[in-house]
Amino acid sequence: MLMLASLFGALMLGATSVFTHDTEIEMSDASQEDDADAPEEAQLETASGDILNMDDAPSDILQGSDADDLLIGDQDSEQLVGGDGADTLLGGGDDDLLLGQDGDDLLSGDAGADTLNGGFGQDVLDGGSDADDLSGAAGGDVLIGDQGNDSLNGGPGDDLLSGGEGQDALQGGLGNDTLTGGEGLDAIFGGDGDDVVIGSDDLTEDFLNGGAGNDTLVGGAGDWLHGGAGEDSFALDISPEVGGGSTPAVLQDYQPDEDQLYVLYDDSLDASSPELTLDPADPETGLVDLRMDGTVIAQINEVDGLDPAMITLVSASEAAAMGLQAFA
Repeated sequence: MLMLASLFGALMLGATSVFTHDTEIEMSDASQEDDADAPEEAQLETASGDILNMDDAPSDILQGSDADDLLIGDQDSEQLVGGDGADTLLGGGDDDLLLGQDGDDLLSGDAGADTLNGGFGQDVLDGGSDADDLSGAAGGDVLIGDQGNDSLNGGPGDDLLSGGEGQDALQGGLGNDTLTGGEGLDAIFGGDGDDVVIGSDDLTEDFLNGGAGNDTLVGGAGDWLHGGAGEDSFALDISPEVGGGSTPAVLQDYQPDEDQLYVLYDDSLDASSPELTLDPADPETGLVDLRMDGTVIAQINEVDGLDPAMITLVSASEAAAMGLQAFA
């Protein structure tokens, strides 16, 4: 699609401040138990604001303190528990369990099928490669699936979720969330609240469901869009060059008397606005073909009063200048 990547890139750029920890950790304070007779499931605890790694104790449990700790895993499976404080947990290789608990934490799973739970606070979770399970819990969290078929659940709070590559499942939960699927066939559910739900920037099919609230759904070729309860905005980012020959998008519950429908077009080569037309409904499917300059770009459920004049055209230059406000 034309603009999805740039729109979400701006959102991620605005959230980069969340990744910064103001923690100052003194290397001289670092401590680690050293007991050759300790069992493999030993639990190592920090004192205060420590830096700990598990190089000498594979498969152990690493427990942080009430201070701002840095916990570093190795290439084996381990469990890292941050405790209170603004902690940084780095999982390393294999299948890890990372629990941030209270505080504004940074969790990175790296390689392996990891499970990350931020706990209370405004947390940043990055699953890394492989199929990861990320849960933000309470607070305005940032969840990044990265590579692999990931599951992301924002929980309560205004969250920012990015699936990355792979076939991902994203659930915003309570709050006004922003969710994007990334590359691959994704299922994206906004949940309760006024959410922004964005499909992928490729031609794979995504399933977008806004849930309850006044949501904004941005989809493209092959995507299925369902606004759910509330006054929703649908934005189709498809040009004839992209949409031609591919499966059109499907709008399942667009209601022109309460919802808004926008079509984005590329004005970089031709500044003139394209023409939108509607074909009669298919008697078998009940869907109406929406055409832009003769090319079918979407299918809309048949509703009374549907008219091309109700659809707003937005150029690429307008969308770039206004961002998602262009669809408000």
